[in-house]
Amino acid sequence: MKFRAGDAGRLCDEDQWLQLLARKEELVKRLKAIRTDLARRLTAYSEGQTHQLENVEVLREIRGLADEELRAIEREIAAPSAEV
Repeated sequence: MKFRAGDAGRLCDEDQWLQLLARKEELVKRLKAIRTDLARRLTAYSEGQTHQLENVEVLREIRGLADEELRAIEREIAAPSAEV
């Protein structure tokens, strides 16, 4: 079975489609963990913990990249699909 996916309307097979769904699930879990960790670190932050602030900045960057990838996957999944 073939699916139409992505902004370009490229065809992908069922295995690729399932890989997209699995990657999406993985990213959602990762983002949840990052958000939890960020909240915990920001709550624990104090003037004497500059390394914690550096870690927060790194986590924010990772979160941003994961958010971008998740949005791209969601666009591919949401694109009109058609069996060919």
